[in-house]
Amino acid sequence: MSTIKSSSEHLTLNADGSGNDIKFQSNGVEKASIDQDGLVTCAGSTMSGALTVNSGANLAFKVNGTTYTQLWQTLQSPNDLTLKTTADKYISFQPNSVEKVRIHSSGVTSFNNGIELGSGLDATAANTLDDYEEGTWTPTILASLGTNPTVSGTLSGTYTKIGNRVTLSFQGDSISVSGTTNGNLKFGGLPFSNSDDGKSCGTWTTYLVDFVRPNMAGVLTNLSDGIGCLSTADDASWGWELVNIMDGGTSFRASYSYLTTS
Repeated sequence: MSTIKSSSEHLTLNADGSGNDIKFQSNGVEKASIDQDGLVTCAGSTMSGALTVNSGANLAFKVNGTTYTQLWQTLQSPNDLTLKTTADKYISFQPNSVEKVRIHSSGVTSFNNGIELGSGLDATAANTLDDYEEGTWTPTILASLGTNPTVSGTLSGTYTKIGNRVTLSFQGDSISVSGTTNGNLKFGGLPFSNSDDGKSCGTWTTYLVDFVRPNMAGVLTNLSDGIGCLSTADDASWGWELVNIMDGGTSFRASYSYLTTS
């Protein structure tokens, strides 16, 4: 038998018997229910309306008596809504039960499919930033054709990748080459593959570099798997510089930007 019982502290509604739920009705129409598993249903498929919670401070969600998540709407900012976790946990957004966005307790926000910018809410691929990365890399000095040289000195670099655009900064100090040095100069070890579109380029500042065409500055340009150096003399054609331009304690500072398919 279902009962309603009151005491000095509690009001108890009891739906007795297996499969019986507590029903809430207005004008003979069901608006909400609580089943035997504790599931509260409001404005279900056969109902209409909204669930309204009046609270002077916040709406708290608890598991086994412990509050983990709270919704805040204060008198000072009545139109603002704050979603808050009370422990060192993240907030996850999962449309169709698949996690798409995560806000970490540190404030870092993760998006697993990119961020659309400047084109509304239509998920336009051309307006979606889908990758960002920064880090370090170690350049190598190679020959684009022929045998690679023996290299001494220090090489280092950093990179920033935004979408499919990679920007490199790299340097060499006290560089000397020996062995086979008559191949075309190539900087290898790129952090991402080069799309070899024939349009990427960069520049460098050098010390003790013996260019074959010294009256015109060398320009870094892309190879299929690295960076080469083209130079030219006045009113002359371009030519690839060789490995042996770095044969005497060379130092340099370089920057280069290219497209990648990675």
